[in-house]
Amino acid sequence: MSEYILKGIRKLDGERRSTLYIGLEILEKARNGIGLTKLVFNRNLNFSIVKAHLERLEKEGLVERQSGIIKTTEKGKELLKYVHGIDILLKSRVSTL
Repeated sequence: MSEYILKGIRKLDGERRSTLYIGLEILEKARNGIGLTKLVFNRNLNFSIVKAHLERLEKEGLVERQSGIIKTTEKGKELLKYVHGIDILLKSRVSTL
């Protein structure tokens, strides 16, 4: 995942982890499919927070649930590609300073 970007957005608005940060983490972890319980424990979140994020990501068409498995959609994977591209661009700009 784009660690440079994630570090930059981790503490937006004074939160421990921003909504954007958690959403990107979920998309990354669900690329190949993941169960809800494993996702909750891997990300050290509680069920209600993950469920709220999943509802938002599903509404936007970024993840889908099939037979208890959460999976990043093609649209979600495309978003992750864009985030990764931005990450590379920012890293190259910082290294030239």
